Amino acid sequence: MDESTLIATYRDSVQALYRFVSFRCGGDRNLAEDVTQETWLRAVKAWREQGLPDNPLAWLKTVARNLL
Repeated sequence: MDESTLIATYRDSVQALYRFVSFRCGGDRNLAEDVTQETWLRAVKAWREQGLPDNPLAWLKTVARNLL
C-alpha cells in the first residue's frame, strides 16, 4: 500500500472512528484518543503486510471494539 492511500484512508475515517470509540467508552476523551491511536497503529502494520481491506472503517471499528 502506498503512503498516499494510507493518508487518504486516515483522513476519511479517523473522525468516524473516534466518535465510535468515544461513544463506547462513555466519552472518556483520554481513553478514546488512546484506543483510536492504537487502532491506527495496528491498521498501519496489518495493512502494509496484507493490503487495505474492502471496508477500512469496519476493520478499524472491529479492532477498536476488541481493544475496548
